[in-house]
Amino acid sequence: VLFRSDRMSGARTIWETNSPPPLLDITARYTVLNLDEVLPSDTEGLHLPTEVGEKLFQVAAEEGVSAGDSFVKRFRTVTRLSRVSLRESPVTDRGLKYLLRHKLRELDIHSCTGLTASTLQAINRHSENLQALCIGNSVQILPDYLQPEGTFSDSEDDGGRDGNMYERQGFILKAPHLRRLAVRDLFVNRGPNFFSLLLKPLTELTHLDLSSAFHNQGMAGFSWLLHVPHLLSLTLHNVKDVEQSLDSLVQLSQLRHLDVSQCGEPRGFRSEERRVGKECRSRW
Repeated sequence: VLFRSDRMSGARTIWETNSPPPLLDITARYTVLNLDEVLPSDTEGLHLPTEVGEKLFQVAAEEGVSAGDSFVKRFRTVTRLSRVSLRESPVTDRGLKYLLRHKLRELDIHSCTGLTASTLQAINRHSENLQALCIGNSVQILPDYLQPEGTFSDSEDDGGRDGNMYERQGFILKAPHLRRLAVRDLFVNRGPNFFSLLLKPLTELTHLDLSSAFHNQGMAGFSWLLHVPHLLSLTLHNVKDVEQSLDSLVQLSQLRHLDVSQCGEPRGFRSEERRVGKECRSRW
């Protein structure tokens, strides 16, 4: 039998094993499983603390409850959210707008196939507090091309995917205080300035993950990395032609974590990796 004092050392105790779940967990689970009864869609005059609202999202994911538009709509006025994670959710652009109006600090979306470029526009409108954004697999909200310079049209159509729009406005993602950005499996068809336009406005970025990113016209020598000189962590896992990034990497003097691993494909990078590691250490 372990005594309570053993908890200070990190060991599991008999007290921990036999303790009931926290009241917040019990309440959140009951609420999520009886949503229409406890939190009907027309609820008025009710306000939940932020930690309760965020806990409901967490429990919904654990219980496999669909966090679609009808679910998120209930949180429009009853709480203030700062962190939201949606995975394999049927939520649409309309539903996500309800959440973005909370001026989120962190947003994590994975396998939300109902989202489009309209969500990107909504993020840009409500991004003044956003510090962390993860755009995971099967989330198609970023454009896949930019229009070549000098070919702009007057069209405002195409649902926000018009490559002209981003060049005209001067940014793809507008989040002045964003510190962490992860974009998985990004495919860019054309537009050599794509990554520059994506990263240049993100002046406070310290963590960047572009795992499996691919540009059909090449990565422009990865020179766009120099737009984010304060990077502490950079992940270029399974990125094609990553060897070309070396000249830019050695100029990121604050970089402390670097992942350039490939999925089982030797690319002759080991000797170059040792060289850049040695050069980076000499600069750091």
